[in-house]
Amino acid sequence: AGPAKTAEAVIEKLGCAGCHDLQDSGADAGPQLAGITARMDRAALRRAILDPNAEIAEGFEADLMPKDYGEQMRVSELELLVDYLVALAKPDSSQ
Repeated sequence: AGPAKTAEAVIEKLGCAGCHDLQDSGADAGPQLAGITARMDRAALRRAILDPNAEIAEGFEADLMPKDYGEQMRVSELELLVDYLVALAKPDSSQ
């Protein structure tokens, strides 16, 4: 199969929603990604995906996220994922 064409397809391919609450998955093994740009810029997001143990989010353990995403995805897929994460709105705390 060729490269994923949408961020949703990248998320499905890599299984991101299994650990992160994406697409209403309810998962909480990984940090909340909605509003992630309040904590990380685009470059930091890329690093976190490609080298997940370089900096661990508070309250989470090392070695939970696969270290080989750089080998599993193409640059175009990484950029689709980063664009998607940047666009995620911060969760509404009033709900």
